[in-house]
Amino acid sequence: MADELLSSIIRLENDIQKQLKSEQLRADEWLARVRADEEEQLLRISTEREEADRTALREARQRAEEESAAIERREAKRCRRLEAFDDQELAEILQRYLVKVLPGRADDCQDVQG
Repeated sequence: MADELLSSIIRLENDIQKQLKSEQLRADEWLARVRADEEEQLLRISTEREEADRTALREARQRAEEESAAIERREAKRCRRLEAFDDQELAEILQRYLVKVLPGRADDCQDVQG
């Protein structure tokens, strides 16, 4: 009877060991799937982030080029307006600014006698 009980215990222990190995195998497979899924999701998120960064950079570059072109057009127009002035007009404009900047009156020149 003791031998039979011992044999039953050994069989039960062997069954438990088999079930434990089976459960460990299932757990390992599940963990591998979870890791693979997480790595795939991380790769997808990383790829999406990189694409979003490239898009943002492309849009920022395009805005900068548009702003640059607008500034260039505006300044070219301003230059054309300035180029249209003749010497007499430029002298009059310069005279107005010199009156504001230099001390004394515009017609008050101490170096000239007369």
